Amino acid sequence: IAHREASTKAKAERVTEKTDRMDVSQSKLVMGFRIGELESQEEKNAAKLMVALYGGTPFSRLFLNVREKYSLCYYCAARLDKATGTMLVDSGVEAANKQKAQDEILNQLDVVRNGEFTDEELDNTILALTSALGSVTDTLGGMEGWYLDQILSGSSQSPEENARQISSLTREQVMEAAGKVTLDTVYFLTGREENAHESN
Repeated sequence: IAHREASTKAKAERVTEKTDRMDVSQSKLVMGFRIGELESQEEKNAAKLMVALYGGTPFSRLFLNVREKYSLCYYCAARLDKATGTMLVDSGVEAANKQKAQDEILNQLDVVRNGEFTDEELDNTILALTSALGSVTDTLGGMEGWYLDQILSGSSQSPEENARQISSLTREQVMEAAGKVTLDTVYFLTGREENAHESN
């Protein structure tokens, strides 16, 4: 079988929007972002840290602001998919809050781009990631999953090496990683036509 390199788009050229309607009471908003060129392991780690600070922990920007402070969604979280070069922000919203939630999700990305997060936020996110990496070797399954992911991504870092590199990342590297992010797709699943006016 011939080996073929998978190609991913580094930057979104335009935003695609799609709305589906079903018999649901709670709407779902998913925003897909391109995360840019990540050529070095350090850039990949910076992207991982950026996504965690933005929306990957219970004390992330998305959780504390979009969900807790402004009550615009039932849940709101970001996750990184290195294989496809994307970041997905997944949220459950009231149809009437769709645009407000979308705007605030983008606003919080700007907050990270501009470095308007505290040292405590950064330190806590680094601690969360490095603590999780410290538990990878606790089980055979954890180690298997880790090294399989390393092979697929062309790296050979151990969890300990990865944790050390994440610990050394700076605010500027997180800001740079966020600066590469571009919105590609907005998907909205909401109720039937009788509720259509709520999402406008």
